[in-house]
Amino acid sequence: MLHRACAAVVAVVLAFAGSGCTCTCGGPGAPDGGGPDGGGTGCTAVASYCEVCSALTPMGSPDWDIGSVELFSANFGTMADGYAASAASYNEIVMPEHVATAPGEYWELGVQHAPPYEPEMVTKMCGSGHPPADVFSVADFSAPNGVGLFIVLVPQGGVTGSSPDFGDGPIIPNTLFPMTASGDMYKDGMLFDAGFDVTFPALYALPVPRTEDGWSHYVASFVETNEWAPAGTTSYTGLYELHMTITDALGNGWFFLVTFTVQ
Repeated sequence: MLHRACAAVVAVVLAFAGSGCTCTCGGPGAPDGGGPDGGGTGCTAVASYCEVCSALTPMGSPDWDIGSVELFSANFGTMADGYAASAASYNEIVMPEHVATAPGEYWELGVQHAPPYEPEMVTKMCGSGHPPADVFSVADFSAPNGVGLFIVLVPQGGVTGSSPDFGDGPIIPNTLFPMTASGDMYKDGMLFDAGFDVTFPALYALPVPRTEDGWSHYVASFVETNEWAPAGTTSYTGLYELHMTITDALGNGWFFLVTFTVQ
């Protein structure tokens, strides 16, 4: 199921402890004609921290970090059509470095690219027409649209080796995989969707196995839409909070919250 996770072989976005770029859209100062009302993307890079995240807490001593977390809205399709639009929407952001395949559950390796990886995805989002955001309309949240989430994992333990992006450099080694992500989405304090559970594979466990020592960076993608609401839900406006843990094969990892508003 698409929203459960699109495991991505990717490089990505904004650091918790550093600066990156996010998008400011609309208004006379925005490039490209000022965004949706002006015909362009309307995005400009500004220094920022990860504003959609909070309570980032290590569990044990992880040798990898949460490099960035970003939210956006796009057309992913519907449950009935198998979320057929998801690959095209992801590819508007991630190509050519990465290539999403229908229905978006797995991303192929694209063009090799060097670190730093933290600012990559948000920079691409700024130029794609899908700028990072944490406030969405009901239309943004309602199928065929949905709120997409990128979570980027980056090395921090000093381990080096080969990866799909380079012959030798910082990696998250295969020995730390599979990783396990487990998350629950809450709306106004009530459980909305308990389906954010997935595993992230080692390179040798991919559908087309790889022989490198580890990942240069890893991106997981999730989608939430109104279609996953509990039965009887009549309003989608409110405060949404994803409670997420990601742990590696040694039991070390991170807990964090991702928050957005539908209004």
